[in-house]
Amino acid sequence: MYGKPDLIVATGIEEPEKPFFFLQEYKKSLNPSGNPEYQVIAAMITAMTLNNAKIIRGSYVIGRIWYFVILEKDEENYKYYVSESFDALKINDLKQIFINLKAIKFFIMKNF
Repeated sequence: MYGKPDLIVATGIEEPEKPFFFLQEYKKSLNPSGNPEYQVIAAMITAMTLNNAKIIRGSYVIGRIWYFVILEKDEENYKYYVSESFDALKINDLKQIFINLKAIKFFIMKNF
């Protein structure tokens, strides 16, 4: 695997010390070039391994549809959970996307 992050948010003054992990993958639509669910899970496993984390959160977006993902690791196994879909063009779903993002931010800041 390889890649370059678009953005990193971390503690530290001149050098990043501990990044806040919330990984996201976006595709305009489903196509043969890759499934964003599998791509974000692969990135999440890599981030967990490199940072010795037990849990990480992320999302993937296909067009206007959002999904939130939680990946956990016990001694040997990975388990992941995918939320129901949220349509960003529906006001109630859009509000829930915002609530979910705020909750993730709160969780990360509380446990940092």
